[in-house]
Amino acid sequence: MQEKLELKLEELKELIVKDSIYQEAKALREKLLQDKSFIEQIRNLKSMKDFYSIEYRTKKSELYENQDYQKYQELENEIYLMVLEINQVLNQLTGKGVCQK
Repeated sequence: MQEKLELKLEELKELIVKDSIYQEAKALREKLLQDKSFIEQIRNLKSMKDFYSIEYRTKKSELYENQDYQKYQELENEIYLMVLEINQVLNQLTGKGVCQK
């Protein structure tokens, strides 16, 4: 049973990697990582300590003005929801939490 489950999980992984949502998210991520001004915006945002300041919120809003970043976030959310659904099914099949320690 364990081997069959592992085989099916590997098949599932291959399907996810070939999925258009995954492929588009991966391409957008690569594009964003090549954009030096975008990386600098991320670094500046991460260096800020006060998440509730007007400056932080302004910089975060500026980050979301990037259409590629907006689309990437949408795709990332879709992938996350797919993973949650997969985990629920796996939990039902195995009777235990798959991603829990």
